[in-house]
Amino acid sequence: MNGKELYRYDLKKQYASRPSFTHLTRERFIESIHQEIAMRLRTYDIDLLSTEIESVCISGFKDDSLFFYAYCRSLINDNGREVCASFTVKCMTLCSEGYRRVSITDVCSGKRACIPDIPLGDDLVPLIGKNNVDAMSKRLIDYIKNGLRIFADQSDGYALAQALGLKVVFIPFDASGNILGKLLFEGTDMDIILNGSKQKAHFDAKTIILNKRKPTCGLSGCDNNTLLHECVHWLLHRYAYRLEKEFNGKQEIAAFRSVASLAWQSADPIDRMEWQANAVSPRILLPEAKTRTLVDLYSDNSHDSTRKGGINSSVVGIVSNFSISRSLASIRLSELGYYNISGDMFANIQHMYSITPKQALKEYERNEKLRGLLENGQYVYIDGRFCELHGRNILKDQNGELHISDYAATHQDKCCLWFAKKSRCIVSVDGMCRGKDEEVSFGGSPQSIVDFTKQTIMLTEILQTLPSTYSGTLRAHIKRSGLTTEKLAEICEISEKTIQRYKTSDENECELSILVALCVGLKLHPILSFDLLSKAGYGSLRSSKKHTAYKLVLLTMYECTVSQCNKFLREAGGC
Repeated sequence: MNGKELYRYDLKKQYASRPSFTHLTRERFIESIHQEIAMRLRTYDIDLLSTEIESVCISGFKDDSLFFYAYCRSLINDNGREVCASFTVKCMTLCSEGYRRVSITDVCSGKRACIPDIPLGDDLVPLIGKNNVDAMSKRLIDYIKNGLRIFADQSDGYALAQALGLKVVFIPFDASGNILGKLLFEGTDMDIILNGSKQKAHFDAKTIILNKRKPTCGLSGCDNNTLLHECVHWLLHRYAYRLEKEFNGKQEIAAFRSVASLAWQSADPIDRMEWQANAVSPRILLPEAKTRTLVDLYSDNSHDSTRKGGINSSVVGIVSNFSISRSLASIRLSELGYYNISGDMFANIQHMYSITPKQALKEYERNEKLRGLLENGQYVYIDGRFCELHGRNILKDQNGELHISDYAATHQDKCCLWFAKKSRCIVSVDGMCRGKDEEVSFGGSPQSIVDFTKQTIMLTEILQTLPSTYSGTLRAHIKRSGLTTEKLAEICEISEKTIQRYKTSDENECELSILVALCVGLKLHPILSFDLLSKAGYGSLRSSKKHTAYKLVLLTMYECTVSQCNKFLREAGGC
């Protein structure tokens, strides 16, 4: 293969949106690598006919330099014989130059092992996941101290940023307050907020901008968290950012969304980078050995002799000692197996039980596991929670609206589905933003076993007695409920005339919204609701947002009032 032939390709056109350092090496460095191998072979009177780069392994990185091995297969002419040969070419390229040039340090015959301290994937995102995050975090701390010779206290975000050559600027730039900070890999002009109005300002590369005015009395725990978070991005992810830019130019990468517990293995490099920054920064702030020592110290000095009281004192002490937020301290102690004042595991900041209607509908649309769990009608959406449908968990107020009980509120881990929560990260053409807007994804259900046998038998018996027409089925359900047409109309917030028409004729076209209101007003179990809808011509609800919202209401709000359901639909944006 002739190295020059490869230059007819355009990275951005040929590999758009698929950053690959192997592709880049083949496109940009094949000629230099071919010439270097040829020069070395000539000393042995061997001619190099062609070279092909089979694969690339990143062997390390430091400061601006990226080191890698190019594994090559070549065709050579050795005394008139054409034979294949393998070579390992050790190379270095510079991130700041956009990987435009290559320096070759050595050429070895055969394939040499590549064992980096912190391995990078072909998209240059570190290969850090749940199974090795602790080990990789320790290596990163060692790299900061020994490799970069930085002796600043790594728990001090401001000191670490300065030691890395990152400038820290305090200035509001996002009026919504949803973005906490931004790391600039390149110099850029951006909007800032000065005296209440937007203005343009230029910022140099290697700048962390915190979205606030400079504090007068030191950094808050949240500020320190954000600075550490951005420092991790700088240490681990600037190489991947630059590769992305080489492939996609000025294309802006959208804000990501993923399941928090799975983001480490996501195919999306932005997902993995944000997961890594979230996972590694607490481990840099609170190394295991030092944290355990402090927990023992604060527990021993606590005036509360109970284990719970001692651990709670440890949280307060660690927050003060490290200038971090209480939530981050809780996360780290949870990871290390400590318990909080209630005796339960520290609730990871990513665990939550309360979600908005909009978040609920969004997650129901995309999460097959959640849809499967809600199909049996055993969870009711009330007060922002998917709560198990059980008498001890639910209260009814004077207006007939359902709310969670005091028991459920204090035992959410036993009564409610939980969701993973994470902040949004936005990667733009000039850097990465750390946001506080939350994405949620279904995490799991209470570990309980429910016997549905009796209910299934009862529902089957009801279904067997129902007529084949929707009007007849509606009349049967109204009769079984004991409600008058007048009362049902009041409950469903529709006219008596409409109900009468639906009861007496199958010729009229039914409106889905009215059918849903009738199902809720009659408190029909989802099995009975979908049976009625099927007979009315809605055997298969479409995948539209509106139909999905109706389905979620029928599955999880059939015990609620029609007013509660309408409020849910408005806030979810489904209708």
